[in-house]
Amino acid sequence: MPYAKHVEKLRRRLNSRLPLIGAWWRRRALRALLEDGASDAMSVLTEATVSEGSSWVFGEILDLHLQEEEHLASLTSRALNEILVNLKNDLRFQSLVNDVWAKWRETRDQGLEHILVSGRYVADQPEILYVLSCLKTGQRKRLEGAGQEIVPHLLVAAKFNDKFIAAESLPALANLKQADAREEVCRIAIEKGSEIARDAAISGKYAPRDEKQRALFFFLTEQWQRYEALDFDRRLLLEIYETASPTIRKQITDKMRIAGRTDFLTVIAGHDLRKKTGGMTPDETNLLIQMLESNREWPKLWELVFELPFAWSTQALGILVRSGWKQETDQDHAVFETLARISSRTEFNPQIGTSLVLPPAVMQSSARILGRVNSIAFSPKRPALAIGTGNRSLGLWNFQTNSLEAQWRGFGHSLGRVAFTASGTLLCAERTNGWGQCAVYYYGGNEMQPLTQHFGSITGIEPISDSEVVISGRDQKTRLWNMNQGVIAAEHEIDDDFDDDWPRGLCVSTKGKKVALLHRGITVLSLPSLQVSASYPYANGISRSACFFPDDGGLVVGKVNGEVAALLQSGDSLRPDRGALYRHAKEVKGVKFLNKRSILVTAGAEGSVQFTSWTNRMQIGSVSVPGQRLTSIEVSPDEDFMAVGDSDASVSLWDLRVMDIPALFALPFSKATPGHLAAVRAAASDAALNEGVSCALQYLECVLEYRFRYDIELDELWSIKRGDFDIEIEG
Repeated sequence: MPYAKHVEKLRRRLNSRLPLIGAWWRRRALRALLEDGASDAMSVLTEATVSEGSSWVFGEILDLHLQEEEHLASLTSRALNEILVNLKNDLRFQSLVNDVWAKWRETRDQGLEHILVSGRYVADQPEILYVLSCLKTGQRKRLEGAGQEIVPHLLVAAKFNDKFIAAESLPALANLKQADAREEVCRIAIEKGSEIARDAAISGKYAPRDEKQRALFFFLTEQWQRYEALDFDRRLLLEIYETASPTIRKQITDKMRIAGRTDFLTVIAGHDLRKKTGGMTPDETNLLIQMLESNREWPKLWELVFELPFAWSTQALGILVRSGWKQETDQDHAVFETLARISSRTEFNPQIGTSLVLPPAVMQSSARILGRVNSIAFSPKRPALAIGTGNRSLGLWNFQTNSLEAQWRGFGHSLGRVAFTASGTLLCAERTNGWGQCAVYYYGGNEMQPLTQHFGSITGIEPISDSEVVISGRDQKTRLWNMNQGVIAAEHEIDDDFDDDWPRGLCVSTKGKKVALLHRGITVLSLPSLQVSASYPYANGISRSACFFPDDGGLVVGKVNGEVAALLQSGDSLRPDRGALYRHAKEVKGVKFLNKRSILVTAGAEGSVQFTSWTNRMQIGSVSVPGQRLTSIEVSPDEDFMAVGDSDASVSLWDLRVMDIPALFALPFSKATPGHLAAVRAAASDAALNEGVSCALQYLECVLEYRFRYDIELDELWSIKRGDFDIEIEG
């Protein structure tokens, strides 16, 4: 059917391809056809919309529609509606509908909304537009049969800025037919905490298929009857809680707080509240205390005073004090009154653990000994200290009972070295100022037996096993002895033509695979062959004390000039690692590693013992040893005690366990050990502590004494008898 003459003219201009003025003509023609409004004009616009060269027409009409001209909006609304009606069966129809829905979502234009809703047009992509268009046109049932992929879009629609869409999305969410879609609603309600998903799941009576997830869902949605029927013993929820993410855990604890039921506490603390306190977060601990307080379950709260970390313990105690609770037993009453009295002092600070500063060691006793103390060694089997003196005698002193268990006299020279094997065999070695023969002896339980001799002093003696010991002497020889067989297993001699270089000392590596000779230089020998594996021939300052790194990768050496330095082993050489770790005022007399605490201990002749963190090489503290001149230092095999010898014929004993106390303030008391109680008792004996620290330690001591009141292990712990003593080791 031919178009009217003026319409045909406009149609040709609409398709014009003239340069320069073609675009102007096309837009003029489009506006004229819109204003004409006749069926011929609409037909031309419909034809142009699907024409390959004029597909721009529909988009141009949409843009014109959104301009702020009321007359133009009316014309374009009619045109858009006519085009969609005319093209309903065209392949390009759906694409046009999608374009109109996209413009509507962007602008919320009422004219476009009327066209879409009245025509019940539904977008097919993207999926969010499909959901919005179904809901807006009242066709939500098309969504109810969809799978889980539809759920996130329905949740977006529920918050969409259109009241009708938001209202329609809720029944759609609550009437989903597919099992995976229902499961997805439950999952989002649980993991995202979505109230919309929660309400829809409850309304639709949805529930996860997995039993544990179902229990969690019922709990979080406060469907208490359904939860109780499924998980009456809290087993399912407890299993979920133990592996849940922090977000899910918080949701569970929030619901517990709302419910206010202490029987739910088993979910976070187990059926025995005391057993799980060690792994609880601050939020969980706070909830536990709050719920016990609100339900006035004072006996359970009292139990937690001895299970929770220090700050929480004091909080629980404060609640009990304010409650006026009366204890059931005289023992509990006495402990309660003691703790209440300590915590009521003005110096008491429940948060002291974050700023606590303690010395790294506390001196427990001092023993005066006849003759110079040359060497000391801890027994690995009992609380005893072997003391080698300058008056040719050796004593074995029990520092727990202050008793001299044994003594040996009549040696040919003064004793310069003492040591123990891991099984408890005692060894001692002589020293002299001349070239006389000096012997090494060992005592296995019967009598002191000679093992070997060197010309000149024995300068080092280090057991590497129960039957083998490395011995070095002034005669430049280093030997590995097999004590059981009484034979030399290997030997190394320092090659020096002038006879002025010899081992001043030696040390064995942590793993027992190397031994370092400290002479004018430093030589590392492999064990058991005593073959040279690395050397540092020209050390800047002679070293008489050293120890291997915990990983055996190098050495820390203490020099005569007071410098403490680290040497790394690289192949067959040793090289300095950074600068000096520390510098003592006088000669370094001892270097020890506390492996379980990753701390380096160095002692200078001036009487200063320095403690350095091996992790970051930072100094963490020091102690000053009384006396004239520090001569030796030794650490017990369990690294809990330190003994320091002095030239004024005295030995001081120090407790190193105090270094574990700062961590104890953050540790749940349920994870404390009897060793912690011993450490607290040792620290509390330091008269130099300020009142705040003293109060905190008294609180710890009272709590731990109550915890371990029936623990037989407490009686088996080694301790140092406090006081000043005289030990008569006769020469």
